[in-house]
Amino acid sequence: MWTRYRLSVFSVVFVLSAVHASAQVITNTDLPLIGNAVSNSAFAINNVGDAVGNSVHATAPINRAAVWRNHVGVELDLGCPTCNSTASDINDFGDIVGGIGPGNVPQGHGFLWRNGVTTLLPPLPGDTSAHARGINNLGVIVGQSIGPNGSRAVRWINGVPQDLGNFGANGPSFGIAEAVNDQGVIVGQTSITGTGNQAFRWENGVMSILGTLPVGTCPAISTATGINANGVIVGQSEAGSTYPDCFLKAVRWVNGVIEELPSGTLATAYDINANGDIVGITNSGPSTPQIATLWSNGQAIPLGVLPGFLFSIASDINDAGVIAARSVTQGGTVFRAYTVTVTPEDAATLAEDLLAAVTGVGPGKSLENKMRAVIDSLANGQTADACAQLQAFINEVNAQTGKKITAAQAAAFVAAALDIRAAIGC
Repeated sequence: MWTRYRLSVFSVVFVLSAVHASAQVITNTDLPLIGNAVSNSAFAINNVGDAVGNSVHATAPINRAAVWRNHVGVELDLGCPTCNSTASDINDFGDIVGGIGPGNVPQGHGFLWRNGVTTLLPPLPGDTSAHARGINNLGVIVGQSIGPNGSRAVRWINGVPQDLGNFGANGPSFGIAEAVNDQGVIVGQTSITGTGNQAFRWENGVMSILGTLPVGTCPAISTATGINANGVIVGQSEAGSTYPDCFLKAVRWVNGVIEELPSGTLATAYDINANGDIVGITNSGPSTPQIATLWSNGQAIPLGVLPGFLFSIASDINDAGVIAARSVTQGGTVFRAYTVTVTPEDAATLAEDLLAAVTGVGPGKSLENKMRAVIDSLANGQTADACAQLQAFINEVNAQTGKKITAAQAAAFVAAALDIRAAIGC
């Protein structure tokens, strides 16, 4: 099933920052339920467009690793029909990794599924379970190993786990490797003695702490969840000045320098593609539903929620800009997986929208006539004239603000006119 809707300044109010989100066409494409499944989730998508996640059933095993190719789903045969499993990542060759076990994952092993053959990925010696979180196109797999001393960040080379280390000197520690790029750089989260868990970058045997946003007396916590081919890292950081007024913010690290992404009160970034487009979640406060979000060209674009669901999550994005997402019902009991694409609205359509919005607004038909002139110029290929007419429209809106036009109307009209100018290339 395809769901197509338009996000514009007239239909949606979603204030994330001073940056205006341009009108977009958002297309959702269903990842259908498999067999008698009652729910499903998508966690990752590769550059071919294959998505992976899990298929959820009412009877055991409840969670079953699944892949959707061309939006047709298949549950993976991992050699254990009674085991619970989930697929966490897929590379461009179709190799899939995740976790499998007799109970809730990750109480068991990690797995690699390649061309129909399953290879179990063991934990570190002395540990009891493992879960694979990411795989690159060279076949390097990363994740976590769990045992009596806590969780350790690991990578598997030819099925053998390697401890990536951590900064926790004594007692149980925490570590998890979330992602690895094709250069072999790994990111995740590790415990630090005397502080909290923080994001790390691992390369050639050296683990570096990425740090946090300014936190004051708030906990110094961060995590890295994605890295692209250019080495840009995304994740989440605690931010604030005085406890308990602390908030988790979506961030990226460029050349080791942390930057906060435009967001609501709370946000997390999960993945970044080669073009620098980032996906994750935002919400405006602790008690408001989280919304799947795309950050692109400095803008935060809310991706909405499927009808009948409460909140949504965007977990992965490929280099073509296709997003793996899921919507969730109240209480988190039912999930629905789908892919999302976002494309900019064309100038002519935006101009028609603005014409409809200004009809009957302002002094006489002046604004309406200016927009009709813009539409005529675009139809005749006279882009320079259209740009000049749009600037005249903006000038008039500004002049009439507080007179014949309210401040709210003026802000929406000017933002829409700027969108059209951007689409034209003024």
